[in-house]
Amino acid sequence: MDYQSYQYAYNSELGQQQDPYADRNQYNYQQQESERDILEYLSSMGIFKKVSTLIEPPLQQTEDLKKKLHVLQLRIEQNFPFTDTTFSPSESSISDQKLNHKIEWKRLTQLVNQDSLRFLIQGKPIDFIQSSTIIEDKYVLSALNILLSKMDMIVRNFEITQINNAGIFGIWVNQAGQWDLMVLDDNFPTKNNQYCMAQTNNGIWLMVLEKALAKMYGNYMGLNGGFTHNALTDLTGAPTEIIDDGTEEEWFQYVDSWIKRGFLVFAENDINTRSSSVLENSGYSFSVLAIENLGQEIIVKLKSPINQLVYQGQWSNQSSKWTSALRDTYDVKPIPSEDGTFWMSLSEFRNMFQYLGNLRTHENYVYKWINIDHTGRNQSIIKFTVEQQSHMYVILHQQDERIATKTSPNYEYPCTRIMIAKVNNSQYSKTYEYVGANYQSEREIFLEDIFQPGDYILTIEVYWVQAGDRTFTVNFYGESVPTVIQELDTANLLDIQKQIIQHIALNNPMPTQKIRDYSNNGEPNIKIYNDIIAGMVYFVYQNRGTKKLRERVEMAELENLIIQKPFDNNNQYEVIISPGNEQVVVYKYNPFGEKFSFNCKIKAGLDPINQSEVKASDLQNSSSVYNGQNMFNSKGLRQSKSLKFNNNMRSSKVHQLVTRHDTLDENRNQYQAKDLIQFMKVNSVPSKRMWKEQEIGVYVYNYQHPEGVVILIQNLGEYKYEEKINFQLENLRIENSQDEIAIRRFEVDYNNNSVYVMIEPGSFQMIFLDSIKKGEPYVYKQYSLYKYHSR
Repeated sequence: MDYQSYQYAYNSELGQQQDPYADRNQYNYQQQESERDILEYLSSMGIFKKVSTLIEPPLQQTEDLKKKLHVLQLRIEQNFPFTDTTFSPSESSISDQKLNHKIEWKRLTQLVNQDSLRFLIQGKPIDFIQSSTIIEDKYVLSALNILLSKMDMIVRNFEITQINNAGIFGIWVNQAGQWDLMVLDDNFPTKNNQYCMAQTNNGIWLMVLEKALAKMYGNYMGLNGGFTHNALTDLTGAPTEIIDDGTEEEWFQYVDSWIKRGFLVFAENDINTRSSSVLENSGYSFSVLAIENLGQEIIVKLKSPINQLVYQGQWSNQSSKWTSALRDTYDVKPIPSEDGTFWMSLSEFRNMFQYLGNLRTHENYVYKWINIDHTGRNQSIIKFTVEQQSHMYVILHQQDERIATKTSPNYEYPCTRIMIAKVNNSQYSKTYEYVGANYQSEREIFLEDIFQPGDYILTIEVYWVQAGDRTFTVNFYGESVPTVIQELDTANLLDIQKQIIQHIALNNPMPTQKIRDYSNNGEPNIKIYNDIIAGMVYFVYQNRGTKKLRERVEMAELENLIIQKPFDNNNQYEVIISPGNEQVVVYKYNPFGEKFSFNCKIKAGLDPINQSEVKASDLQNSSSVYNGQNMFNSKGLRQSKSLKFNNNMRSSKVHQLVTRHDTLDENRNQYQAKDLIQFMKVNSVPSKRMWKEQEIGVYVYNYQHPEGVVILIQNLGEYKYEEKINFQLENLRIENSQDEIAIRRFEVDYNNNSVYVMIEPGSFQMIFLDSIKKGEPYVYKQYSLYKYHSR
């Protein structure tokens, strides 16, 4: 955001105001080098990037933020005490309810000794010396304690890093996925002449940050009842993950992998009144700094928000478990640490804590978001364009329930389903390649991936439980962010989901996916894929067999599942799948129930094909692109061998003949059929046709060249052979190559892109697929059905 070029004509609210402390002394900016204000120092050195340099808000919010930044600069230049009228030093900024005790607001110069008036003193350890005496804000201190190991994540939230005569601050906070600048004055609440909110022994930064959060939540009492992971997102905009189960070994793997990825890790508990452990019942979350495998035992290093609140058992600083060598290696002294750090065994760690979490924060990742209003609806489709490869999170943020309940008293976080797919577009078709899916009822849910350049679709379904606030934010947080983000019509949302599911089932299945087939009935290539993903139960039918499948599925003990269109009977459905076809059946979980379950009873029939139909080939089901590169993504899908173009042709005469088969029409008498057959045999690998598990002497050759595809079907058997080929073509068309050089019947259905051939013994058929736009990539798939007259 280019804020410096913005000019704003400010109104009278920016003029000088009467202030009860207008006669206070001017701040003394003379500092000793040993007590340099670290925020001001890092800012002047350009060591960290402020939030304002990392965000790309929507247009309207960009203008609003520019105005706030202009106000900050103007008030500092005016050099006159500022009072924030939007969060005034009054009782309403403490609570919505009548207070039982008297609160008095005081300016910083009345609370803090002028010599100690620093944001954050460089080199001085930080200790949280108290939580609030009137609100429950231990989770805020816990979040800040976790962030201390990446102090720049705190520092960057301060837009103003100098204590100034105007008494004005600018603090960035992330509200429901949207970065906002909280403009604050330096009035702070006191009780019995003492500051009554959270404090640290090092500077005023904590007082200012907590006031910014209080303003975001409406007042200080609005901070009650929060969670550490939510506060971490409020301060960083980054997603969090919470694990509430798992073995010791699994927790070791979680912590080890998260720390290696640079995540901030923490552990916490619900207060357990049955436990006598001070740590377990402290109400704080603890930062997890390291995990070490000593061979015989695994130990974990933690940091407490309160220096005196440390573990005293085995592997604590005073424990005899520490040898001299280990103490030297891990810098552990036999006295309590001054910074609140301590060690414990993995076994004790797992027994003591119920929850393990991580904050997925990355240095200098950028943010871009779009605001969505679901009034009168519950679905969205977002299209976004990625121009360069980027590790990125797509995060859906809902309003915090403490804010939402002010307008919607019964607000609950609704179940939300998100799916992302990469859109593979061509002139002739569009496919959706699965990226990820999530389904939860949390304030934030997210997906993470390394996004390749291209267009993507994000489908969103929110099962709202109230009629009030139905707004949320979709935030893109990554190395780089999409250049284009737009909302689309939702009419085809279910169709998109089905195509994504089909891609999952056939190309990128989960380990839990089940497959059944009709091998026992002689049809192993009729398959049904079944799994559950993102609160959806799916059945993907794929018929690559020789018979038509009829299947009726009756759902017994069906609970909290809703079948999706075109079906309308929850208790049963029926499908008819012809050879070469696929169908997707989807049930979605009813989120207003407690659980879902089902049992299936299946009745099936396999119908012979009509006389006009022919047997399905189990050999040809290929998809090819000519562009000299992999047609698949980086997830490890195989590369088709047919992508290779053989430039080492043995005969320039044959090269001319095949790469431009229109030359064949002009010079048909010059080249003999045997030239074609010889070239195809040299430059392609044949597929053998089988009949009743026996080879029949029919061979099919496919050859790709820059301007199309040549297919040779050669019948060296004893009987007449018929084949019908159905093509799916992109940038290709079928050429009618009926001529006198082969003895056979050849028919083309141009409307349906199909070819029928009847080939007598000893004869052959050539089929030419010509590219429409020369030099551009093409794709073809072919499904063959054949009949061999063995009698």
